[in-house]
Parts: sequence; C-alpha cells; structure tokens
Amino acid sequence: MGYNLSVEAQSAELRNKMVRFMEANYKSLGEMAGPPEARGKKKIEIGYSSCLHGEERVYVYSVIRWMALKVGALQSKFSKESVNPNVFADPAPFMTYDSYEHWPILVCASEKEAMAKWPKSLWWCCTDPLGIYLGERTSESVVSAVTEAIFIDKKRGALFDKEMKKLGTVPRDDKEKWEKWLAKKHAIQAKLCRPEIRAMMKKIRSEIGRLDKLWMET
Repeated sequence: MGYNLSVEAQSAELRNKMVRFMEANYKSLGEMAGPPEARGKKKIEIGYSSCLHGEERVYVYSVIRWMALKVGALQSKFSKESVNPNVFADPAPFMTYDSYEHWPILVCASEKEAMAKWPKSLWWCCTDPLGIYLGERTSESVVSAVTEAIFIDKKRGALFDKEMKKLGTVPRDDKEKWEKWLAKKHAIQAKLCRPEIRAMMKKIRSEIGRLDKLWMET
C-alpha cells in the first residue's frame, strides 16, 4: 500500500521551477520513497511505500516541508479534526498528507520558542526554518524513528524495561493520566536513543541544508 505527501505551489511557474531543481539535486536516503514529481497544475508530490520508517520517513517529511516553505501556498484555516487550534491569524505554509489532510508548518528558531509560542497540541507542526523537526521534545516522530535501537541493544533494552516498571501503567480511559504516561514514556525513549537521534538529525540537516544552499543560488 502506498501513500503520498504533497505541496501546493503558489503558482505553476514556481512549481515547475522546484520540480526541475529537485530533478537535478534531490537525493533519496532509501528505496521506499520516490523523487518529487509534478501533479496537476500546481502540486508537487512524493509517493512512498507503507513500509517507510526510520530516518527516511523523517527525511521525506522534511523535504516536503522545505519545498512548502520555499514555493508553497498559504492557508489560515485547517480541519479541526487534525489541527487544534485550527485557525491562524497569519496564513501559514502547509503540506498535505495522502491528498486530503492539510497540516500547517509553524517555523520556530528552537524548541524553546515553539513550546512558549504554541500550545502542546501544535508542537508536532513546528519546524526550524528549513522545515526540519526541532527535536525530541516537540516531535514524537523524531523519537519513534530510532526506538528500535532500544530493542537491538540488550543493555538499553534492560534499562528501558527497568524504567517502564518504575513508571507502571495507567488506565487508557483516563485521558489526562494516559497522556502524562505517554509523555514520560516518550522522555525515557528519547534519553536512551539520544545518540541515534543526534546522528539522524545531523544527517538530515546536512542534506536539507545542501538543497537550501543550492536553491538560494538559483
């Protein structure tokens, strides 16, 4: 099964410019996602396999967001089913998941700024100026991309089990307690996987940074 991520450009001219640029400069980090392609009058799309995971998934989402920041249209209202709050005073760039779900891109200089400026419900929409996730405190995706390291490394696996026993469990029908429990679990995973997180983000920032530099020269 496949999915897609897309960007709606401000104009057909900008869309075509970006597609030509990506045809010449885009590099894939794996085999589960295709190169950016033109769709319709103004869209740029990246199709990917349902098997996409890990650093390649984080990278592809970063590529889409970077393109949206460079040539994307703006929107001020989003579906309240996925974005909350869903109305913004200043229109924001956005990406589209699987052709129907629009997600805003909220640029911040740091996680500290994002956490102070936006409610927790919007942290997952926050990126740096290149469209890259800010870090593990605001993005669950950054952590989930590397958590397999815990299960591959027996020592870290034992530490994880020990911490989870201390944490215990809470009933899922208590939403507030359940969300706090998930946040603590997330923090434990992030701490144990910090080397992998740093390596992944460094690699992605390097590649998106390369694209950004080349784009500024066009």
